[in-house]
Amino acid sequence: MWENHIKGQKNPAYVGFFYAIWLLSFFSVYFPYRIQLYIYKNKHTNKMKKETIDSNLREFAKIELSADYQDFQDFYQNNKSLLFNNIVQLYKELTKTNESKLKLVVESKLDGDVWSTDFVYSKDDLEMLMNDVLPFYEENEEYEICAEIMKINKKLKKL
Repeated sequence: MWENHIKGQKNPAYVGFFYAIWLLSFFSVYFPYRIQLYIYKNKHTNKMKKETIDSNLREFAKIELSADYQDFQDFYQNNKSLLFNNIVQLYKELTKTNESKLKLVVESKLDGDVWSTDFVYSKDDLEMLMNDVLPFYEENEEYEICAEIMKINKKLKKL
């Protein structure tokens, strides 16, 4: 394989792929902060493109958190209940409206940088509601909310 490269022949595509994966793992181990900034910038660019595509989507809620969190895990653990409650309310709104998608906007600070993203939820995509949100409320023994989630799921599957 490498002999072909030395002779001037092109490598198969998978060699480049594995080399890129190796480089990414090397840099993420030795330079994790720089990789996180690069990924953040790319996500920010994608977000801008997504906003232009989904600009007609109604913003259901906007969560603005002023605290500065160390990283995404810290943010997620401290605000999981707030996020999941808003997701349940968003899906509840989807059962009442003709709209097929709604947007939840979340803004916060992570490691000193402003982090903002739009989460778009659809009537057709109930995976997060059933696989992440429902188990959270089951673990916390909030069975009234679990029953509400099951009703929402049943209504949206009928639509």
